[in-house]
Amino acid sequence: VSNVLYLDSPAGVGFSYSNSSSDYTTGDLQTASDTHQFLLK
Repeated sequence: VSNVLYLDSPAGVGFSYSNSSSDYTTGDLQTASDTHQFLLK
């Protein structure tokens, strides 16, 4: 048994999208912070 988790990061790449234009802020620090918060949930 295995689990696979796919994360399109930052928002706006791949199949990811957002209803808020403020979520499209990019940069290494912002992307790392957003990914960290996602993984903690």
